[in-house]
Amino acid sequence: MTKGDRVLHKSGSKGTVDRITNPWVFVVLDGMNIAIPYSISSLEVIKEEGEHGQ
Repeated sequence: MTKGDRVLHKSGSKGTVDRITNPWVFVVLDGMNIAIPYSISSLEVIKEEGEHGQ
C-alpha cells in the first residue's frame, strides 16, 4: 500500500491513501476533503475499472 492507492474500507467506503504513519493509514474518502486515520488491517487495496495497471 502506497500513497495514491485506491482502497476499500471494511465498511464499504472507498478512498485514496494520502499518507502512511505507522500504525495508521490516512485515507481521503470519496466526497471528502480531509484524511481520516484507519488501521491497515481494515483496508484493502482495490483496482478500479478503467485502470490498466501501468
